[in-house]
Amino acid sequence: KATKELSMEKTLKELDTTWAGMEFESQRHRRTGVMLLKSSEELIETLEEDNQVQLQNMMTSKFVGYFLEQVSNWQKKLATSDSVITIWFEVQRPGPTSRASSSARRTSGLSCQSTPNSLTPSTPTLRR
Repeated sequence: KATKELSMEKTLKELDTTWAGMEFESQRHRRTGVMLLKSSEELIETLEEDNQVQLQNMMTSKFVGYFLEQVSNWQKKLATSDSVITIWFEVQRPGPTSRASSSARRTSGLSCQSTPNSLTPSTPTLRR
């Protein structure tokens, strides 16, 4: 039991470390000059493939009891981050009805409680 709990504690600490240092890359749109987020394969893989799977596995463990609140909080934070990132990139995608400048207007109310260009363990918030 102690070994499993130690493993969970280590995984949760690694999540803190990973997401405290995770940063978005940005690039300036060539026509409008608006700063856009660049898709980061590392960020997407870490979010979708690594960390969310680790948390799902922890939730199914019979030893999760002590860490249940932390694991649940991380699942919510990462699910919210995944949704926000997906929508953000969708809004930025160029298309006949979506230009970078109109994307910037639509996302101007979107705000993350984090340091500039950095994802932290705090839950992103949406403001209108």
